[in-house]
Amino acid sequence: MAWRIVFAVAYTAVLAYHLWNSLRIQEKYIGHLHLTFASTMNVTLLNKHNEQIAMGYMGTAFETSQINKFYDCTTESSHICLTWSQGKVEIKLDVIQEVDAEVECYNIIWQALGPHTLPMDCYDAKYSHWYGGPEIFNQQWPIENHPMKMQPYVSGDYISHPHAFGSVIERYWLSSGGVGIRVDESVPLHYGINRTHICFKADYNGYQNRENLLPKLNYMICHAGNIKATHQYMQERYFAKPVQIPDERMFRSPIWSTWARYKIRINQSVIIQYASEIVEHRFPNSQLEIDDTYTINYGDFIFDSIRFPDPQKMLKQLHEMGFRVTLWIHPFANTDSSAFAEGIKLGYFVRDQGGNNTGLVKWWQGIAGVLDVTNSEAVHWWQNRLKSMQQLGIDSFKFDAGEAVYLPAGFTTASSLPNPCFFTQAYVDVISKFGRQIEVRAAYQSQEHGIFVRIMDKDSSWGYKNGLQTIIPTALQFSIAGYPFILPDMIGGNAYDYENLTHLNAGNLAVGYDGPLPDPELYIRWLELSAFFPSMQLSIVPWQYNDTIVQIAKDMVKLHEDYVTPRILSLAKRAVRTGEPIMRPLWWIAPEDKTALKIDSQFLIGDYLLVAPVLAKGKRSKDVYLPRGKWKDMLHGSIYYGPNWHMEIAVPLNKIAYFERIDS
Repeated sequence: MAWRIVFAVAYTAVLAYHLWNSLRIQEKYIGHLHLTFASTMNVTLLNKHNEQIAMGYMGTAFETSQINKFYDCTTESSHICLTWSQGKVEIKLDVIQEVDAEVECYNIIWQALGPHTLPMDCYDAKYSHWYGGPEIFNQQWPIENHPMKMQPYVSGDYISHPHAFGSVIERYWLSSGGVGIRVDESVPLHYGINRTHICFKADYNGYQNRENLLPKLNYMICHAGNIKATHQYMQERYFAKPVQIPDERMFRSPIWSTWARYKIRINQSVIIQYASEIVEHRFPNSQLEIDDTYTINYGDFIFDSIRFPDPQKMLKQLHEMGFRVTLWIHPFANTDSSAFAEGIKLGYFVRDQGGNNTGLVKWWQGIAGVLDVTNSEAVHWWQNRLKSMQQLGIDSFKFDAGEAVYLPAGFTTASSLPNPCFFTQAYVDVISKFGRQIEVRAAYQSQEHGIFVRIMDKDSSWGYKNGLQTIIPTALQFSIAGYPFILPDMIGGNAYDYENLTHLNAGNLAVGYDGPLPDPELYIRWLELSAFFPSMQLSIVPWQYNDTIVQIAKDMVKLHEDYVTPRILSLAKRAVRTGEPIMRPLWWIAPEDKTALKIDSQFLIGDYLLVAPVLAKGKRSKDVYLPRGKWKDMLHGSIYYGPNWHMEIAVPLNKIAYFERIDS
């Protein structure tokens, strides 16, 4: 009988201990980060005033019954370490606190311990606004306004695949609550967002994993005060500053491209005629850009002798007319090119999964091999071929493509690329050697280069479907990603004729693809917006419309050269020292202003010039939000005060609204 009493007492004690222990571990604290284990594993981040600034759901692969079944693996106060090993859930969580003056950071590390667990954390996007991440087709600001399904986080071509991520991509996100998230480059990251959550997952689907590693989700989450303070901290910690500014003439005067106007219908006489028209209409120029197609086969950087019988003479004429000349370049060599034959023989292209054969890719102009930018010999060979074009008289280059999406499936490169975006980074590193007069459209961890980064091709439309209204959100996206030298796409868009697509030309934007001229009103409003960018770029020309539009274009170019450029050049030089953007969101000067956090149709040049373009068809006025301060309307001379909306400010078709802050 006595043993039964002893057993009962012991059993009760064990039950009491486990009950107490289960209650004790319902919550975990580390600094201002709070984990709660209930039906879900909740995370809350507080500021120094104990106000909630972020919340989310961690380990979302867990079943409810498994949330509490973990073990502590540390007793350190600045470190949470927990492990789960229940059924198919085998995973370890480390949360390590870092404190640096006024900044608190938490290093979140989920390491899968078994093959069935994919770590995924989601943060609230319903009560916080989010910024950062990738360039996308339907770019909006803040980014939760346009959902993106969960997918591998690699640079892509959203013209060919509108639901994929775009050419400029960084693993950095920022919330209106002043929370910054930076995902480690080693993570096989998948990312998705909607109006309620922003989610990050580690999953090798879509990534190389030849060592059969188990997925690890590792990211830093930081808070330094308000949104601006946090961004400045994250920028300083994770982004390099540009080492120099791009070519100053590219800032000042328009780039003239053949692409939107002529597509592939170019030859020597067309180029000379185009240049002559620009001179005759008395427009200045930064350079004339010869785009697709000047060669017989893609990848052979040699002028087609039929269409360009004397390229050296042509280039000499263009120089005498006051033009510098740039050439469209890409990393592909189509299978019918002599470059492909030579590159195959030398082993200079990205190989397939086995590493024995050249991996072929389909791009918008055919089937090709892709230059292995991690192979130093291949890079030297490719660069020498471009230098031969320079010896002919070409001044510089427009570099296209470079996205990870154009790597062959299961690719093999000379140097391992566990993160496919490293290919984009290496490509930009290679082409940056051609100096300050170049432009690129793809970038990843490429902030150190003093070159223009171009916004991807825009459609000749007004709205958020890759039209005019996406240009400011994209520019702001580039800005907080650390790219201050932003080249807008061609004024008026690319004039693609989507309505007449057929199965024969659906993959090729150049062939049989000439749409009508963009809407004249759209073209004018695009001109006005571009006048306040770091550079202007034209292809469809104003004299294709009428004399009125020619005069508006001249007025906007003059405004850009005389008023905007001096300010932008000053800010560009400052960006080299500080990394600060040239084009800034309104919250840059009003980080606590809830309205400023949502404005996507206005922007700042520095802290004292606010631009408010008309972006809707038929509008001759603009509702303008001005942050705190005293502002002068440079269009009408009126004085306004913020923070406040100022409704229906008159903006005629040939004008743009902009305001100078005059209280400091």
